[in-house]
Amino acid sequence: MNKIVTLAFSLLLSLGSLFSQKIDYDNSSKWFFGLNLGTTWQTTDVANRYNVGWGLTLGKSFNYNYGKKIYFDIRGRYLNGNWYGQDYDSTSLANYNPSNQAGYALQTYKDSLGFSVNNFKTNVHRLGLELVLHANGIREKTGIDPYIFGGIGFTWHETSGDLGSNGLFGDTMFYNYDPALLNKSYINSLLDKDYETALTGSTAGQYRVNFMPSLGFGIGYQVGKRVSIGLEHKTTFTLIDDFDGYLDGSSKYNDIYHYTSAYIQFRFRHGREEHTENTIGNVDNYNTAGGCVKPTITLINPASNGLLATAINYQLVADVKDVLGRENISVKQNGVNNYTFTYNSETDRLEAGVVLVPGMNTFEITATNTCGSDVETITVNYEDCKSPIITLVNPTSNGTTVSAAAYSFSALVQNATNQQITVSLNNVNLTNFSFNSTSGSLQGNVNLVEGVNTFVITSTNQCGTVSQTFTVNYQTCIVPSITLISPSTSGTTVGNANFILTASVQNGANSQVKVTHNTRTLTNVNYNATTGAIQTTVTLTPGVNTFVITSTNSCGTDTETITVNYQNCIPPAITLIAPASNGMTVSSANFVLNASVLNSNNGQGITVTHNTRAITNFSFNNATSNLQSTLTLNPGLNTIVIKSTNACGTDTETITINYQACLVPVVTVTAPASNGLAVSSPSFTFSGSIQNSNNGQGVSLKLNNAAITNYSFNNASGAIQATVNLLPGLNTFILTSTTNCGTDTETIVVNYQPCVMPTINITTPLTNGMTVTNTNFNFNAFVQNVSNAQNVTFLLNNQTVTNYTFNTTTGVLQANLNLIPGINTFVLTATTSCGTETKTITVNYQNCIAPVISLVSPSTNGTTVNNANFNYSALVQNVGSGQQGVSLSLNGRAITNYSLNNATGILTSSVVLVPGLNTFILTVNTTCGTDTETITINYSNCTAPVVNFVSPAANGTNVSNATFVLNATVQNSNNGQGITFTQNGNSISNYSFNNANGSFQSTVTLVPGINTFVLSSLNACGTDAETVTITYTPCVAPSITIVTPTTANSSVTSASFSLGALILNSNNGQGLSLKLNNVAVTNYSFNNATGALQANVTLNPGLNTIVLTSTTSCGTDTETITVNYNNCIAPIISVSNPITNGSTVTTSAFNIAATIQNAGFVQGVTMTLNGRAVNNFT
Repeated sequence: MNKIVTLAFSLLLSLGSLFSQKIDYDNSSKWFFGLNLGTTWQTTDVANRYNVGWGLTLGKSFNYNYGKKIYFDIRGRYLNGNWYGQDYDSTSLANYNPSNQAGYALQTYKDSLGFSVNNFKTNVHRLGLELVLHANGIREKTGIDPYIFGGIGFTWHETSGDLGSNGLFGDTMFYNYDPALLNKSYINSLLDKDYETALTGSTAGQYRVNFMPSLGFGIGYQVGKRVSIGLEHKTTFTLIDDFDGYLDGSSKYNDIYHYTSAYIQFRFRHGREEHTENTIGNVDNYNTAGGCVKPTITLINPASNGLLATAINYQLVADVKDVLGRENISVKQNGVNNYTFTYNSETDRLEAGVVLVPGMNTFEITATNTCGSDVETITVNYEDCKSPIITLVNPTSNGTTVSAAAYSFSALVQNATNQQITVSLNNVNLTNFSFNSTSGSLQGNVNLVEGVNTFVITSTNQCGTVSQTFTVNYQTCIVPSITLISPSTSGTTVGNANFILTASVQNGANSQVKVTHNTRTLTNVNYNATTGAIQTTVTLTPGVNTFVITSTNSCGTDTETITVNYQNCIPPAITLIAPASNGMTVSSANFVLNASVLNSNNGQGITVTHNTRAITNFSFNNATSNLQSTLTLNPGLNTIVIKSTNACGTDTETITINYQACLVPVVTVTAPASNGLAVSSPSFTFSGSIQNSNNGQGVSLKLNNAAITNYSFNNASGAIQATVNLLPGLNTFILTSTTNCGTDTETIVVNYQPCVMPTINITTPLTNGMTVTNTNFNFNAFVQNVSNAQNVTFLLNNQTVTNYTFNTTTGVLQANLNLIPGINTFVLTATTSCGTETKTITVNYQNCIAPVISLVSPSTNGTTVNNANFNYSALVQNVGSGQQGVSLSLNGRAITNYSLNNATGILTSSVVLVPGLNTFILTVNTTCGTDTETITINYSNCTAPVVNFVSPAANGTNVSNATFVLNATVQNSNNGQGITFTQNGNSISNYSFNNANGSFQSTVTLVPGINTFVLSSLNACGTDAETVTITYTPCVAPSITIVTPTTANSSVTSASFSLGALILNSNNGQGLSLKLNNVAVTNYSFNNATGALQANVTLNPGLNTIVLTSTTSCGTDTETITVNYNNCIAPIISVSNPITNGSTVTTSAFNIAATIQNAGFVQGVTMTLNGRAVNNFT
């Protein structure tokens, strides 16, 4: 039942995800009426049995209105049902005293058996008044209604028990329980389920009434505007201990009874005339001055119909007013519902991130309230059309000057074919160019004319035309051309006074180069006439610094003027960290935005917006300049803008994130239609459906935990089907679908029940030909696999018996019959469509019964005793009165001093035995027959020793301690003489022996392995010896040896580190612990056969402590090592030219060469020549 209740509660919770607004305060009354049906159960002194109850509720709600977080009910309840209990063990009646009990129901059991098997049925009628508290905030959002309640009331109850079966004359025949057979099946076979006897505290035919409080809880779901369903549980505290009809004097707890039910509740119809309260969750739809207001929809994006869109992701935006909430709005795209839109009831803003399909996309927004509805339809035309794109490859810039007439130009043209491209030079079309449509590479070779040559590349497709025009200046005498490198653009602002100006001069051979800074000619200019490289280091002045670079040769002069603004005041600089790229697509709505914001003035002036909505809950760490914010993305395109402003300027970063919701698979089973379906054919067709299954990948179907692969799956409809062969009994199907978005599993059971022939088991009489002396006879049998009594025929002496009872549930058949003298033949037949079973048995009814002797002491022939005084006893039945016909002899001599109790049939006699064999002969002779029993007993006045080991208690005991105390008993040992004790064949003499009680003890030292102990005792009457073994396994503590690293304190330069160790005596690796910097490491591998442990760990910069521990019951070993991870390595310089210090050369020009390791960046490298800085190195 607990599983069913849990499943039902889970179903109600899952309904919350499907909730659409069904709450209507305006047209439903505060009065309600409910019906419930459920399970009755109890917590009393008697074990519980489940049954069924039902009830009614009628009540009224208070504080029941829009926006209320809590409302409460006051309701009345009527409850009726039967509560059952049934024990399957005995309860002692030793303390049962009718003088202090309210009834005498169990007196018969106390007098006959001394115990009872308790059971009861309590019929209850309850009237109660209850206060119910509801979580209305949850109910308004999800439709799920959790609540708690408490109540008071009066319970009318009557308790009765099934203490016996009905006799022939209407009397009660109490059950004669056999204490050796008490179990569930035995007790159920006796009970007739007729609770005929009033129990303690109750009077037959009368109800007791008691005041009782109650507590409970429940969960409901709103399925309609005035209808809800749900589950609830109620516990009632009886405040008495005989609700179950039994008083337990040892118990300090009173009885309680429970009712777990399903309910349906109806609210009466009621119309509101006014509405005075408005909250955020309740938009004012009631205008007391102007009447009822319908919803209104205003489209924001797109603003006009037929808008052309070229991006597949689109943000639909509208304002929707005068609705209760999102549940009153529907959005459709091309007729398909969109469930991912968001609605903010505070701002009335609706947003939906959608994915367009090529062509016309039709959107329909519908808003509804009790006053009416509004519908807006708009279209967006998505054209997935791409215009040509032309990118110049050579020349890299417009206006390039060359000195050779032969020239190769190249470009990259995308979204075009060869026929869609034209190239012209100086207004003359070229045809000798080549175009690779796969790579988009366009190339051509031409001869330039002196002066400016104009190229035009044009590409046209159905989406548009693009042209790219560039010029190449061909000059035989070329004036120098200056290209700025650093700064690359004029007006650059820097915050450091030290500045390196670099540029490049083309065609600068034999030219003069001049650089001025704020009109002052610089003399520290490094100019390489071969490469054209210009470099100079200057100290900037605050404000604008003007540099003029002039290069002059015989063909002319080129001048470049550039300014650098040196400011101590630096504007902000924003660098995005997450997302790393624009337009990223994610499948989770939760996203952590991360960026670096430099020069932000302690975070002042930073703003973050998400889809134009300001975000204020971001965090900013001024020390690290890190900005972070956790966002909830809207489905579709999300636009995020980070802006930082200080007195020196503003920086803005805009990025988009595409949120596409990940849909979890949904598994539904259609056949079998219900869990536990019973079928009679082994062939079964399983069918179901799977939504969001990713083309059937990740689908698993199992029958009885064995995979089924021959199923069919339709990807379009999601239908899955498989025909299988069932096994007899329960067959479990498990259908699972797993994708990246999650997993759904459905488990269902089919019960295959083959056709089974009926079976008959006769329990009374137990044996065929049984002889009885009473004409009244109870016949009992079990008839299985029979559904009704019409399938059973019962004959006694060829006469049909009809006055039998047959329980089709338990299969118990019972009949009380009158026998005829002599042989009585019973024939029981059961017939079904699966076959027929017949059992025949006879009972011999005799009026005259021959005597029967049953020996009691001695019970077995040849028994040996050591005492001459012996009490002989026997059970003599069917003797009659007196001692006529009874004779007893010992060794041929008649014994007359016996006693015979005719009521019980017990015969006893005290005799004196003679040494050796003694023969008893007991004979009983009546008119109905004779019975004789002969038995012998051996009187031996000499007793052999008896040896028994006490500790160890069992042979082959395993111990881990070498010292062991061995205990035994030696009887009849003649004061310990004749005792020998050996260990592994070696005699041991350091033992102690107590002749008074025969106890033997020795403290021994075990050797590793098996120790064999032999204890023997010898006297004049015989010998006894016992052997026992003890296995001594020494307990060895674990041992750890670190293999890698080889030293306990090592230093590495890589964070990835491999640890190797050898662990002996580790008890299969149990009790191993590996920690890195006091943090447990679990991803290690351990080979139990070799004891090798291997672990790959990631070190922290600095000192890392690794602790490896092995613990067993024999001890603990721990090894600790430290590893220093040095992630900061000093630079290393190796000079390769000159090879030796102090080299002598004969030319002034010299190339110095060196290798620098771990430098990281060039700014950290300095070079001097005779104390002067050298900057023109690479």
